[in-house]
Amino acid sequence: MEKYELTYFCAPGETTDTVGVAIKELSGVVVDQKDLGVTVLAYPISKLTEGQYYSVIFNLEGANLSELEKRVRRDKKIKRHILIRALRARKPLKERKIPDKAPAPELPEKPLAIKTEKAKPKAEPQAKPAKIPAVTIKKSKPAKVKTPKVAIKKPVKTKDESLSSTALDEKLKELTED
Repeated sequence: MEKYELTYFCAPGETTDTVGVAIKELSGVVVDQKDLGVTVLAYPISKLTEGQYYSVIFNLEGANLSELEKRVRRDKKIKRHILIRALRARKPLKERKIPDKAPAPELPEKPLAIKTEKAKPKAEPQAKPAKIPAVTIKKSKPAKVKTPKVAIKKPVKTKDESLSSTALDEKLKELTED
């Protein structure tokens, strides 16, 4: 069996026995159960600004852990929870001797002289500079460039002309010579 810790919170004044009952049903053993008190939440959770915190330390088989997690999620009174494996107990630290401190130096009988600065005369207020009127610059629109309109003449086809390659070559030469 592993040792786990489940910390959860409910609305202030509400209690739930879901956790203790579920642990016992899943053949676990509750080692320690604490009521941590009411705490103000950093931000509202389920429209609550305060929460009653509880912590349960218990032993349980790892295979039953997912079932316990499901039961905690289904309980509507438990707003948030965290389930962690508890750390193993450490060996207590050995006592260490603290070496005796050297005696504090004695203070002189006469008080030390404190240097003080003489108050400096206040500077005369300077005249504020005259306000310069604000100048607004209007952006002008770019000038429109008028492009000359070129009329493209379309050749008029007559029924007599045949569109042979030689006729097209001749027309092309005429157009390129101009």
